[in-house]
Amino acid sequence: MIISILYTISGQDLNQTNYRYAPMYLNPALSGNFAGTGRVGGGYRDQGRDLLFEGYSTGHVFADVPVSFALTGGDWAGIGIQAYSDQAGLLPLTTNGAILNLAYHLSLNNTQTSILSIGAQYGFIQRKLNQSEIMLKSDYVDPGVTLSDRDRFLNYSSNYHDINAGIHFKTKFSQSGEFSIGASAYHLLGTNSKLLPDQNFYDRRLSVYTSVFFAAGKSLFFKPEIIVSKSEEALNIMPQFKTFIKLSNKKKNTDLIYAGFGYRVQDAVQFMFGFNFKKWDIGVAYDVTVSSAARYNNRKGGLEIGIFKIFEIPQKPKPDPILVCPRI
Repeated sequence: MIISILYTISGQDLNQTNYRYAPMYLNPALSGNFAGTGRVGGGYRDQGRDLLFEGYSTGHVFADVPVSFALTGGDWAGIGIQAYSDQAGLLPLTTNGAILNLAYHLSLNNTQTSILSIGAQYGFIQRKLNQSEIMLKSDYVDPGVTLSDRDRFLNYSSNYHDINAGIHFKTKFSQSGEFSIGASAYHLLGTNSKLLPDQNFYDRRLSVYTSVFFAAGKSLFFKPEIIVSKSEEALNIMPQFKTFIKLSNKKKNTDLIYAGFGYRVQDAVQFMFGFNFKKWDIGVAYDVTVSSAARYNNRKGGLEIGIFKIFEIPQKPKPDPILVCPRI
Protein backbone atom coordinates (compact mmCIF):
# COMPACT_ATOMS: atom_id res chain seq x y z
CA MET A 1 0.00 0.00 0.00
CA ILE A 2 2.69 2.47 1.00
CA ILE A 3 4.75 1.72 -2.09
CA SER A 4 1.77 2.44 -4.36
CA ILE A 5 1.13 5.72 -2.56
CA LEU A 6 4.78 6.71 -2.89
CA TYR A 7 4.53 6.06 -6.62
CA THR A 8 1.56 8.42 -6.79
CA ILE A 9 3.51 11.09 -4.90
CA SER A 10 6.51 10.86 -7.21
CA GLY A 11 4.44 10.81 -10.42
CA GLN A 12 4.45 13.25 -13.30
CA ASP A 13 1.95 15.94 -14.32
CA LEU A 14 -1.62 14.90 -14.85
CA ASN A 15 -2.97 14.52 -18.37
CA GLN A 16 -5.07 17.19 -20.06
CA THR A 17 -7.33 16.48 -23.02
CA ASN A 18 -8.59 19.87 -24.23
CA TYR A 19 -5.94 22.57 -23.83
CA ARG A 20 -8.42 25.10 -25.21
CA TYR A 21 -9.35 25.68 -21.55
CA ALA A 22 -5.83 25.46 -20.11
CA PRO A 23 -3.67 27.40 -22.59
CA MET A 24 -0.96 28.50 -20.15
CA TYR A 25 -0.65 24.93 -18.85
CA LEU A 26 0.41 23.97 -22.39
CA ASN A 27 2.71 26.94 -23.01
CA PRO A 28 3.55 30.12 -21.03
CA ALA A 29 3.91 31.95 -24.37
CA LEU A 30 0.12 31.77 -24.88
CA SER A 31 -0.55 34.35 -22.16
CA GLY A 32 -2.26 37.38 -23.69
CA ASN A 33 -2.15 35.77 -27.14
CA PHE A 34 -5.73 36.55 -28.19
CA ALA A 35 -7.86 39.40 -29.55
CA GLY A 36 -9.62 41.15 -26.68
CA THR A 37 -9.16 43.15 -23.50
CA GLY A 38 -8.96 40.24 -21.06
CA ARG A 39 -9.69 36.55 -20.61
CA VAL A 40 -10.82 34.57 -17.58
CA GLY A 41 -11.46 30.86 -17.37
CA GLY A 42 -11.04 27.61 -15.55
CA GLY A 43 -11.65 23.92 -15.61
CA TYR A 44 -12.11 20.71 -13.67
CA ARG A 45 -10.84 17.22 -14.46
CA ASP A 46 -11.66 13.93 -12.75
CA GLN A 47 -9.85 10.75 -13.76
CA GLY A 48 -8.86 7.28 -12.60
CA ARG A 49 -11.53 7.13 -9.90
CA ASP A 50 -12.28 3.42 -10.29
CA LEU A 51 -8.66 2.45 -10.82
CA LEU A 52 -7.26 4.25 -7.75
CA PHE A 53 -10.48 4.35 -5.71
CA GLU A 54 -10.54 8.12 -5.27
CA GLY A 55 -8.48 8.77 -8.39
CA TYR A 56 -7.37 12.26 -9.34
CA SER A 57 -9.35 15.50 -9.33
CA THR A 58 -7.97 18.84 -10.44
CA GLY A 59 -9.50 22.30 -10.55
CA HIS A 60 -7.86 25.40 -11.98
CA VAL A 61 -8.67 29.05 -12.73
CA PHE A 62 -6.75 31.56 -14.82
CA ALA A 63 -6.84 35.13 -16.07
CA ASP A 64 -4.66 36.95 -18.59
CA VAL A 65 -4.58 40.25 -20.43
CA PRO A 66 -2.70 41.72 -23.40
CA VAL A 67 -0.64 44.75 -22.42
CA SER A 68 0.36 47.68 -24.63
CA PHE A 69 4.09 47.29 -24.17
CA ALA A 70 6.18 47.17 -27.32
CA LEU A 71 9.84 47.29 -28.23
CA THR A 72 8.84 47.74 -31.87
CA GLY A 73 5.62 48.68 -33.60
CA GLY A 74 2.95 45.98 -33.60
CA ASP A 75 4.28 44.07 -30.57
CA TRP A 76 2.54 43.57 -27.25
CA ALA A 77 3.02 41.76 -23.97
CA GLY A 78 0.84 39.36 -21.99
CA ILE A 79 0.39 39.00 -18.24
CA GLY A 80 -1.44 36.09 -16.64
CA ILE A 81 -2.07 34.33 -13.36
CA GLN A 82 -3.12 30.75 -12.61
CA ALA A 83 -4.16 28.88 -9.50
CA TYR A 84 -4.91 25.19 -9.17
CA SER A 85 -5.67 22.52 -6.61
CA ASP A 86 -5.13 18.83 -7.21
CA GLN A 87 -6.07 15.85 -5.06
CA ALA A 88 -4.79 12.34 -5.69
CA GLY A 89 -5.56 9.01 -4.08
CA LEU A 90 -7.23 7.88 -0.88
CA LEU A 91 -5.29 10.04 1.56
CA PRO A 92 -5.43 12.39 -0.40
CA LEU A 93 -2.21 13.98 -1.57
CA THR A 94 -3.05 17.65 -2.13
CA THR A 95 -1.10 19.96 -4.42
CA ASN A 96 -1.89 23.68 -4.52
CA GLY A 97 -0.16 26.12 -6.82
CA ALA A 98 -0.15 29.81 -7.72
CA ILE A 99 1.62 30.82 -10.95
CA LEU A 100 2.54 34.17 -12.50
CA ASN A 101 2.88 34.27 -16.28
CA LEU A 102 4.69 36.80 -18.53
CA ALA A 103 4.89 36.72 -22.33
CA TYR A 104 6.07 38.93 -25.16
CA HIS A 105 4.54 38.80 -28.65
CA LEU A 106 6.78 39.96 -31.48
CA SER A 107 5.08 40.91 -34.74
CA LEU A 108 7.19 39.74 -37.69
CA ASN A 109 5.41 41.92 -40.26
CA ASN A 110 3.42 45.14 -40.46
CA THR A 111 0.07 43.36 -40.73
CA GLN A 112 0.50 41.34 -37.52
CA THR A 113 -0.26 38.12 -39.38
CA SER A 114 2.92 36.39 -38.20
CA ILE A 115 3.63 36.46 -34.46
CA LEU A 116 6.52 34.98 -32.51
CA SER A 117 5.82 34.68 -28.77
CA ILE A 118 8.05 33.83 -25.84
CA GLY A 119 6.87 33.31 -22.28
CA ALA A 120 7.94 32.33 -18.79
CA GLN A 121 6.22 31.32 -15.56
CA TYR A 122 7.11 31.42 -11.90
CA GLY A 123 5.09 29.31 -9.50
CA PHE A 124 4.92 28.61 -5.79
CA ILE A 125 3.74 25.05 -5.09
CA GLN A 126 2.61 23.41 -1.85
CA ARG A 127 2.15 19.65 -1.42
CA LYS A 128 0.93 17.76 1.62
CA LEU A 129 -0.80 14.59 2.74
CA ASN A 130 -4.06 14.60 4.65
CA GLN A 131 -2.75 12.92 7.79
CA SER A 132 -6.24 12.50 9.26
CA GLU A 133 -6.92 9.91 6.55
CA ILE A 134 -3.78 7.84 7.17
CA MET A 135 -4.56 4.51 8.86
CA LEU A 136 -1.71 1.99 9.25
CA LYS A 137 -1.46 -1.03 11.51
CA SER A 138 1.36 -0.59 14.01
CA ASP A 139 2.70 -4.06 13.32
CA TYR A 140 2.58 -3.66 9.54
CA VAL A 141 5.96 -3.35 7.86
CA ASP A 142 6.24 -2.82 4.14
CA PRO A 143 9.50 -4.48 3.04
CA GLY A 144 10.19 -1.61 0.64
CA VAL A 145 9.89 1.19 3.21
CA THR A 146 12.15 1.74 6.24
CA LEU A 147 11.01 3.24 9.55
CA SER A 148 12.68 6.55 8.71
CA ASP A 149 10.81 6.52 5.38
CA ARG A 150 7.59 5.83 7.28
CA ASP A 151 8.18 8.92 9.44
CA ARG A 152 8.68 11.06 6.34
CA PHE A 153 5.51 9.63 4.88
CA LEU A 154 3.37 10.37 7.95
CA ASN A 155 4.69 13.93 8.29
CA TYR A 156 4.98 14.83 4.65
CA SER A 157 4.55 18.50 3.65
CA SER A 158 6.58 20.46 1.14
CA ASN A 159 6.79 23.90 -0.48
CA TYR A 160 8.87 24.63 -3.56
CA HIS A 161 9.33 26.97 -6.53
CA ASP A 162 8.67 26.18 -10.17
CA ILE A 163 10.01 27.79 -13.37
CA ASN A 164 8.56 27.12 -16.84
CA ALA A 165 9.26 28.60 -20.29
CA GLY A 166 7.92 28.38 -23.81
CA ILE A 167 7.95 29.67 -27.38
CA HIS A 168 5.08 29.86 -29.87
CA PHE A 169 4.77 30.89 -33.52
CA LYS A 170 1.61 31.47 -35.52
CA THR A 171 0.98 32.80 -39.01
CA LYS A 172 -2.13 33.41 -41.11
CA PHE A 173 -1.97 31.94 -44.59
CA SER A 174 -5.48 33.05 -45.61
CA GLN A 175 -8.32 35.17 -44.25
CA SER A 176 -9.43 32.38 -41.92
CA GLY A 177 -6.47 29.97 -42.11
CA GLU A 178 -3.79 29.82 -39.43
CA PHE A 179 -0.78 27.62 -38.77
CA SER A 180 0.80 27.43 -35.31
CA ILE A 181 3.67 25.57 -33.69
CA GLY A 182 5.21 25.76 -30.24
CA ALA A 183 7.34 24.17 -27.56
CA SER A 184 7.45 24.46 -23.78
CA ALA A 185 9.60 23.19 -20.91
CA TYR A 186 8.14 22.76 -17.41
CA HIS A 187 9.75 22.22 -13.99
CA LEU A 188 13.13 23.57 -15.08
CA LEU A 189 14.31 23.83 -11.48
CA GLY A 190 13.21 20.36 -10.55
CA THR A 191 12.70 20.27 -6.78
CA ASN A 192 14.81 19.44 -3.76
CA SER A 193 11.69 18.40 -1.83
CA LYS A 194 11.79 14.61 -1.63
CA LEU A 195 9.92 11.98 0.30
CA LEU A 196 12.53 9.31 -0.32
CA PRO A 197 16.20 10.03 -1.12
CA ASP A 198 15.96 9.04 -4.80
CA GLN A 199 12.60 10.61 -5.61
CA ASN A 200 11.72 13.86 -7.33
CA PHE A 201 8.08 14.90 -7.34
CA TYR A 202 7.95 16.26 -10.87
CA ASP A 203 10.05 15.19 -13.80
CA ARG A 204 10.94 17.94 -16.21
CA ARG A 205 8.35 17.98 -18.99
CA LEU A 206 9.05 18.99 -22.59
CA SER A 207 6.08 19.54 -24.91
CA VAL A 208 5.92 20.29 -28.62
CA TYR A 209 2.77 20.82 -30.66
CA THR A 210 1.47 22.05 -33.97
CA SER A 211 -1.95 22.75 -35.49
CA VAL A 212 -3.62 24.06 -38.63
CA PHE A 213 -6.96 25.91 -38.64
CA PHE A 214 -8.63 26.27 -42.04
CA ALA A 215 -12.00 26.83 -43.65
CA ALA A 216 -13.91 24.18 -45.57
CA GLY A 217 -16.77 26.55 -46.38
CA LYS A 218 -18.30 29.81 -45.17
CA SER A 219 -19.32 28.35 -41.82
CA LEU A 220 -17.33 25.11 -41.58
CA PHE A 221 -13.78 24.94 -40.19
CA PHE A 222 -11.35 22.13 -39.36
CA LYS A 223 -8.44 21.98 -36.93
CA PRO A 224 -6.10 18.98 -36.92
CA GLU A 225 -3.36 19.14 -34.28
CA ILE A 226 -0.86 17.00 -32.45
CA ILE A 227 0.67 17.42 -28.99
CA VAL A 228 3.70 15.44 -27.81
CA SER A 229 4.88 15.60 -24.18
CA LYS A 230 7.96 13.86 -22.83
CA SER A 231 9.12 13.43 -19.26
CA GLU A 232 11.56 11.00 -17.71
CA GLU A 233 8.79 8.54 -16.88
CA ALA A 234 6.30 8.98 -19.71
CA LEU A 235 5.78 9.85 -23.37
CA ASN A 236 2.37 11.22 -24.39
CA ILE A 237 1.49 11.47 -28.09
CA MET A 238 -1.91 12.99 -28.70
CA PRO A 239 -3.28 13.65 -32.22
CA GLN A 240 -6.66 15.41 -32.29
CA PHE A 241 -9.14 16.66 -34.87
CA LYS A 242 -11.84 19.28 -34.24
CA THR A 243 -14.69 20.52 -36.44
CA PHE A 244 -16.12 24.02 -35.90
CA ILE A 245 -19.44 25.31 -37.22
CA LYS A 246 -19.89 29.07 -37.09
CA LEU A 247 -23.45 30.10 -36.25
CA SER A 248 -23.37 33.59 -37.77
CA ASN A 249 -21.83 35.09 -40.90
CA LYS A 250 -21.18 38.40 -39.16
CA LYS A 251 -17.46 39.09 -38.96
CA LYS A 252 -17.29 40.00 -35.26
CA ASN A 253 -19.71 37.29 -34.15
CA THR A 254 -17.80 34.37 -32.62
CA ASP A 255 -20.79 32.14 -31.84
CA LEU A 256 -20.03 28.54 -32.82
CA ILE A 257 -20.29 24.90 -31.86
CA TYR A 258 -17.54 22.32 -32.16
CA ALA A 259 -16.92 18.61 -31.80
CA GLY A 260 -13.75 16.60 -31.97
CA PHE A 261 -11.99 13.37 -31.24
CA GLY A 262 -8.45 12.37 -30.39
CA TYR A 263 -6.25 9.54 -29.24
CA ARG A 264 -3.70 9.47 -26.44
CA VAL A 265 -1.44 6.75 -27.80
CA GLN A 266 -1.65 3.47 -25.85
CA ASP A 267 -4.01 5.06 -23.34
CA ALA A 268 -7.37 6.54 -24.32
CA VAL A 269 -9.73 7.62 -27.08
CA GLN A 270 -10.94 11.20 -26.56
CA PHE A 271 -14.23 12.91 -27.38
CA MET A 272 -14.73 16.68 -27.18
CA PHE A 273 -17.81 18.90 -27.50
CA GLY A 274 -18.36 22.60 -26.89
CA PHE A 275 -19.77 25.93 -27.95
CA ASN A 276 -19.03 29.65 -27.93
CA PHE A 277 -21.90 32.03 -27.27
CA LYS A 278 -21.42 35.78 -26.75
CA LYS A 279 -17.73 35.28 -25.98
CA TRP A 280 -18.48 32.52 -23.41
CA ASP A 281 -16.73 29.32 -24.44
CA ILE A 282 -17.73 26.08 -22.68
CA GLY A 283 -16.56 22.57 -23.46
CA VAL A 284 -16.64 18.98 -22.21
CA ALA A 285 -14.13 16.22 -22.93
CA TYR A 286 -14.23 12.54 -22.04
CA ASP A 287 -11.50 9.90 -22.25
CA VAL A 288 -12.38 6.26 -22.87
CA THR A 289 -9.57 4.02 -21.62
CA VAL A 290 -8.31 1.53 -24.19
CA SER A 291 -5.10 0.46 -22.46
CA SER A 292 -4.69 -2.51 -20.10
CA ALA A 293 -6.07 -0.29 -17.31
CA ALA A 294 -9.52 -0.70 -18.88
CA ARG A 295 -10.01 -4.00 -17.04
CA TYR A 296 -9.79 -2.12 -13.73
CA ASN A 297 -11.70 1.10 -14.46
CA ASN A 298 -14.39 -0.26 -16.81
CA ARG A 299 -12.99 2.03 -19.55
CA LYS A 300 -13.85 5.11 -17.49
CA GLY A 301 -10.99 7.47 -18.19
CA GLY A 302 -11.19 11.19 -17.45
CA LEU A 303 -14.04 13.71 -17.50
CA GLU A 304 -13.01 17.29 -18.20
CA ILE A 305 -15.09 20.48 -18.12
CA GLY A 306 -13.72 23.88 -19.16
CA ILE A 307 -14.89 27.45 -19.59
CA PHE A 308 -13.45 30.82 -20.54
CA LYS A 309 -14.69 34.25 -21.59
CA ILE A 310 -12.92 36.95 -23.56
CA PHE A 311 -13.89 40.47 -22.57
CA GLU A 312 -13.71 43.45 -24.88
CA ILE A 313 -13.78 46.97 -23.45
CA PRO A 314 -13.99 49.57 -26.23
CA GLN A 315 -11.32 52.22 -26.01
CA LYS A 316 -12.56 55.79 -25.98
CA PRO A 317 -11.07 57.76 -28.86
CA LYS A 318 -8.65 60.54 -27.94
CA PRO A 319 -8.90 63.10 -30.74
CA ASP A 320 -6.18 65.68 -31.15
CA PRO A 321 -7.18 69.06 -29.72
CA ILE A 322 -8.54 71.55 -32.23
CA LEU A 323 -7.06 75.02 -32.06
CA VAL A 324 -9.57 77.69 -33.04
CA CYS A 325 -8.27 80.98 -34.27
CA PRO A 326 -9.64 83.75 -31.97
CA ARG A 327 -10.15 86.04 -34.97
CA ILE A 328 -12.76 83.71 -36.49
